Amino acid sequence: MKTRSLRLCIIILSLCAVSSALPCQAEEAKPTPEDKTGIFKKNHGNDAPVKKPTEDADAEIKAAKNIAELFSLANSYAAEKEVKKAIKAYQTLIEKFPESPLKFEASFRIAFLRYREGDLKEADEILLGLLSGIPAENAHLKASTAALLKESSGILERLTDASEQKPAVAIGAIVPLKGGYSSYGEAMLRGILLAANTFNQNLDKPSNEVRVYIKDDGTDQKETESAVKSLAGMKEVSGIVGPLLSVNAYTAAKAAQQNAVPIITLSQKEGVTLAGDYVFRNSLTMQAQASEIAEYACAKLGKKRFAILRPQNAYGAALSEYFSNDIKKLGGTIVSEASYEEGTTDFSAELQKIFAVSVKKRREGRRTIKEYTISAKIDALYIPENHETIGIILPFIKYFGIKDVLLLGSNGWNSKSLASSSGDVIEGAVFVDGFFDKSARPGAKEFTEQFGKAYGKEPGIIEAQAYDAAKALISLITPPSDVSAEITTGTVADNDGKATNRAEFTKPDRAKVKDMLRQAKDITGASGKLRWGSDGEAVKKLFILTIKDGVITEVDGSGSAF
Repeated sequence: MKTRSLRLCIIILSLCAVSSALPCQAEEAKPTPEDKTGIFKKNHGNDAPVKKPTEDADAEIKAAKNIAELFSLANSYAAEKEVKKAIKAYQTLIEKFPESPLKFEASFRIAFLRYREGDLKEADEILLGLLSGIPAENAHLKASTAALLKESSGILERLTDASEQKPAVAIGAIVPLKGGYSSYGEAMLRGILLAANTFNQNLDKPSNEVRVYIKDDGTDQKETESAVKSLAGMKEVSGIVGPLLSVNAYTAAKAAQQNAVPIITLSQKEGVTLAGDYVFRNSLTMQAQASEIAEYACAKLGKKRFAILRPQNAYGAALSEYFSNDIKKLGGTIVSEASYEEGTTDFSAELQKIFAVSVKKRREGRRTIKEYTISAKIDALYIPENHETIGIILPFIKYFGIKDVLLLGSNGWNSKSLASSSGDVIEGAVFVDGFFDKSARPGAKEFTEQFGKAYGKEPGIIEAQAYDAAKALISLITPPSDVSAEITTGTVADNDGKATNRAEFTKPDRAKVKDMLRQAKDITGASGKLRWGSDGEAVKKLFILTIKDGVITEVDGSGSAF
């Protein structure tokens, strides 16, 4: 029996500078667009001389000696309107030379050929994935990609509005795609697209479509509220991923609750899930990471006496308070604490206070030698800071001869450059994060591998959190994989074993989706095992990391949070 594989049909409702959709007009026939943008005719700086192709495409592609010959051959097929041969040659280039920047140009040309052939869904899939993967320095190609995507998805939207066919699965996404937060939005989008299985298609088999409706929210709360209401008004949308920005989190949560649509926000906004039972969150909260490091230091390592060095800002104050409370609950003691103003570059006074450092001076010839004695008995020092400031603090720790004290940190410590450049003073330090791309934890390892194949780079925490949120929604509302692809009506078995009409997947019962999210206990994602508690907060084991020989490694890769 054929199985259904997920396939992504992207409808762009708001992307970058696009503020409104193209006018909707029903069209009788599938269009075969011309190159209205002139994009394909533009030289992106990579065109080799085109030679006339022969009949034996397979042999020619195989015989290409280097990337320039292969690219030239693909261009020649395209010029002769040998679309299948051209696409095959471009795809071969991408597969054989995955590290070459030319792979982005090849992908763009495949998308354009799909667009010219009228395969707008396929073109959109490629273009949207490409838009988030093109390096910032290749601005010309990125602009061309955005322009073609705008034209292609505008036509596709008109066709979709005129069609009665509905997708089996649809979710919404609220993503910042304009302004200073656009890079975070692109990271979020990469995770969502990967969860929707964009880069693992089998076009030889029928498939269920996953439609992702994307709304751009920026930093405007009214825009965010409008985005939620718009997505909630689309009856096929089962739930929403986002927003990412804390400034919009509560507005989105309140609107989602009022419109009875499940929403999984990625924001760190405290108390956002209190908006109601339709609101969930998948984010690295300050309370979660402070509690995790406190429990590890006390329960696992047996440390009892702690000190805190923190910045005088909201981040430092919140993490320190959570850490201090948990240490006390676990039977530990906060021996001393010091804070400093943001921008401080000399931490002598703070460290001398914490460790009760006394100074003894002596003369050696013309030199004055200072000898420091540590009086305070401290097992571990907790510093909730970013890696740049930690890089300034560490030399002072070494200068005062502070040894045999375990250094504990927040997710801001997760920096390869900090680990490799700080020497022995940082060896053995322990900190936590919500994702670690070198983890062997089930789910995390597979996610990192799939992400690398799709984008040619390592994922970060935003991609991981967006992936897990989208995957949770999609996996809970997708029909069982063993349902025959030929079934278009009738019934299938839902998660309770009861007969469910397929129309429920087109117009999902959002109350049921909400309940399924709260009851799910076996979702495996980028962070390992994941579930949501009764309060709507994600329950998962964070990544406990340490530094060994200048390299960040994971302390425990089991990933069990249950």
